[in-house]
Amino acid sequence: RKAAIEHVPGTLKELVATGNPALMRKMLWPQVCSIVLEATPDMEKAQRRAQAIYHELTGVFAQARIETTTCEAPTPELRSKIKANQIRFIKGQQAARRNEAVAA
Repeated sequence: RKAAIEHVPGTLKELVATGNPALMRKMLWPQVCSIVLEATPDMEKAQRRAQAIYHELTGVFAQARIETTTCEAPTPELRSKIKANQIRFIKGQQAARRNEAVAA
C-alpha cells in the first residue's frame, strides 16, 4: 500500500502568524478588501463588510479605507477562514430560528 501522506524533511512554520501581530494585520487588510470587492461593487457596503471581517479576524477595526487600499490576492487560508466564519454565522441563525419555532 502506498501512503497517502508524503513526509518531506524541513521545518514547520505557521502559515498565517508571522510573530509580528502588527505586520500580520497590515498584510491582512488588502487581502480582505480584495475578497469583499469581488462580491460587492458598492464601496460603502464593501467598507462595512471589510471592517466586519477584519474585526472578526483580528479583534480590532482597520484604520484604513477600502477606496485607498491597493488590493492583494488573498491566500487560500484566508479564503477558507472567511468562508468557515460565514457558514458558522448562517448555521447559528438557523439554530436560533429553530429554537424560536420550538418555543412558540
